[in-house]
Amino acid sequence: MDKSIEIVSLKRTHLAQVIKLMQELSPYQPEVDTLELIWEQLESQKNVISVVVLNQDKVLGYGALLLERKVRGGVMGHIEDIVIDPSFQRQGLGKSLVLALIDIARSRECYKVGLHCGPHNVAFYEECGLVESGSSMQKILG
Repeated sequence: MDKSIEIVSLKRTHLAQVIKLMQELSPYQPEVDTLELIWEQLESQKNVISVVVLNQDKVLGYGALLLERKVRGGVMGHIEDIVIDPSFQRQGLGKSLVLALIDIARSRECYKVGLHCGPHNVAFYEECGLVESGSSMQKILG
């Protein structure tokens, strides 16, 4: 990874760029006048760690780790919303981002990390050290 590129904690100043980048994953886009509320709600979740891939002030990628306390006492990390700017894909940034989130999970004493992805992304996540496990299902509620 280029030395001018770093992975850092999400800050309020990154939010608009992250939301624009998230359009790569889903067409949902909140109203601009709700960004302060979104930031406050996101920041208040102590079990969510959000990071960005940054080059100077430009957000090149985003990912999050959700920490879930399980019934037997352990903590599982859920990797969510991995996205890299299309202009910077295939340069190792996605892998660096996923590995950084795995390191954060390890530092938070997670006993495992999981994520859901489409079949077209399985090989990428296998390169990051994850193994395919079961099926993912969902129901859209709104």
